[in-house]
Amino acid sequence: MDGRFFCNGPSMPPPALKLLWMKKGGGLELSQKILGKFFKVKLLPAFVTVEPWAYSNKEINSLDDMRKLKFRASGVRASTMKNLGISVVSLPGGEIIPAIEKGVIDAFEFSTLTWDQGFGADKVAKYVYYSHYVDSGNGFLVINAKWWEKLPPELQKAVEQAAWDTVIWTLGDIAISELNAMYIAETENNTEIRWLPPEVEKGLINSVKELIEERIRKGDKEAILFMDSMDAFLAKYGKYAEFRSNIY
Repeated sequence: MDGRFFCNGPSMPPPALKLLWMKKGGGLELSQKILGKFFKVKLLPAFVTVEPWAYSNKEINSLDDMRKLKFRASGVRASTMKNLGISVVSLPGGEIIPAIEKGVIDAFEFSTLTWDQGFGADKVAKYVYYSHYVDSGNGFLVINAKWWEKLPPELQKAVEQAAWDTVIWTLGDIAISELNAMYIAETENNTEIRWLPPEVEKGLINSVKELIEERIRKGDKEAILFMDSMDAFLAKYGKYAEFRSNIY
């Protein structure tokens, strides 16, 4: 088990629901237990986002189409696609644009369209694919644990509140800017915004479930803790998200 399952992937609920898990469902405490203990750091929430699943120069209409792509990916998304037999290439962010321009890759994932427009992601891709199973990513403010323990309690409380205020702000800010980024992509850069086909979405969901279940079968304690926490949270709150299915 590693921190990638706390970041992004089809196993994650949409941003507002994930944020509720972090704040009220034990998600932040679990993150601290698994990641903070290992790296000896204090974790605080930093931001939560929705990311496109793929920037592609080729249409994606099926899993077979996905398997024909040379796809730049990282983290849990890379593992999810490899499990489906998709050719995955690992490249640092700075090499993505040259790679797709030269035909080394056909498609890639990176971050939000809002941020990716800064390096021209939508200018080199004909299509931007989003998933109905919202790919919810989040970041942490990472603080050295020894340094954190030296802070007086009142300052710790102020920093914690500032972190939560920041993550709430980004939830709304990214939602607004992402819509504007979509408009710019289509009207200025001739990039088409699309949904992933249902077959592909189903395949991705099943793939990540297989990966998690495999870890659980092997006795991965962290994977068990993660799924127990998420399952309990969704059993309590999941049905209410249906009434706010349009929530970012």
